[in-house]
Amino acid sequence: AFKETVAGLVDFLGRRGEVNTNANINFATLDPNLFYTDTEKSRIGQFIEYMALERTRIETMRYIESLTHTQHNTGGGETGGVVKSDSQSTKLQGWKYRHENFPRNGWCQEPAEEYTINEKKEKGLLFVRVPKAASSTILGVALHIAHHVGEKNLPSKRACSVSGNHWSSIVLERPYLNSIQTNGQSFLWAWIRDPETRVVSNAFFSHVSRRGMKPTDSNIIGMLRANNYQLDFLNLDVNGRVIVETAQPPWKRGNKNKALRLSEDQFETELPKYIDQVLETYDFIGLVERMDESLVALRLLMGLEATDILYVNAKSAGGYDDGSFKKKCYKIKKSFISPAVREFLDSHQLQTGIVGDRMLHEAVSRKLDATIEELGVDRFQAALGEHKFLMNKAKEECAHKIIFPCSEKGVRQKEESALNCYRADAGCGYPCLNDIAKEYSSGWN
Repeated sequence: AFKETVAGLVDFLGRRGEVNTNANINFATLDPNLFYTDTEKSRIGQFIEYMALERTRIETMRYIESLTHTQHNTGGGETGGVVKSDSQSTKLQGWKYRHENFPRNGWCQEPAEEYTINEKKEKGLLFVRVPKAASSTILGVALHIAHHVGEKNLPSKRACSVSGNHWSSIVLERPYLNSIQTNGQSFLWAWIRDPETRVVSNAFFSHVSRRGMKPTDSNIIGMLRANNYQLDFLNLDVNGRVIVETAQPPWKRGNKNKALRLSEDQFETELPKYIDQVLETYDFIGLVERMDESLVALRLLMGLEATDILYVNAKSAGGYDDGSFKKKCYKIKKSFISPAVREFLDSHQLQTGIVGDRMLHEAVSRKLDATIEELGVDRFQAALGEHKFLMNKAKEECAHKIIFPCSEKGVRQKEESALNCYRADAGCGYPCLNDIAKEYSSGWN
């Protein structure tokens, strides 16, 4: 087994061009019995793990390079991730508003009055809310957009229909999704985060802050679930359905996404197909690490006003959560990464579990770059400057007026916050943001 391992590693390095596989290496002389001390066994194990991690890293980089050099041939068309050129090279396309033949606000649909779960056919803003990826903050943006656009365009003057709960049952069969996208009656979008920071944030928020778990190295490492969570949450299953929201979180319902059941040998060939399918199906995916850039790109694509995308962060370290868990307010503890946790994050075990999420994150980042280029850099930078100016104004004027579901002292104030937030802790401070919008639209600058 030792000889086969060494031979495999040498062959792998040879294909990378780092060693000469034609060199005279006599594997018969490699006696595994010579490596018997704990120290030597540990070093061999570390070397083998390093090579496995290196393989995962290389496969990730191959996919990233394929975004500009290789055709995955998924039939993306106008909205696909990759487009083939006459020179046989490829270039990643930016996000595009796919409904140009329909009114730009065609996605703004009247909210359904009553329906059963089996009859539920959602339209409108379909926001896939990935936990611990600024989901409450972006839901607030979605609701802010829906209220502003609905007030201007719907006969009822109500907010446009918005889907954005974590775990309610909304299943969009592929034919239905295709029809509402083709007819411009929906906008399917999501927000994702760097997979390492997301799993750490989830461990601290869900277990340290809310459940009182001590943040020891062993406890934190035990809570770092790495199973291509975000790729699964964007929910393209093997039957081509998009599960916008599900009745249970992924760790309870099991992995329905075939991408999560791949062996490492299949990563290089299969994961890119799933990621390209996500890029083809979604109308937009934003990044937590590039929050304002993503929002401005979204605004320009959808033809929104600058004041439609203003927001206030729903949760931050040192503050409190939304008071929904056990109907109590829990103070949000600041996350940190100790050397031991850092070592685990760098391990083959963790990195293999997030390789799909990392590929997706990098693809979305490059797609955002392409979007900015296609929108026009000067136009985008002007809009970004306008957004930052308005955000600073919102911070100055609204910070002291916001009423969250939990007070600064950790007391629930649900009734008071209901008049200041769109839903739970999403969109808190919207009355003040609306005042800024009115002032800005009237000529104040």
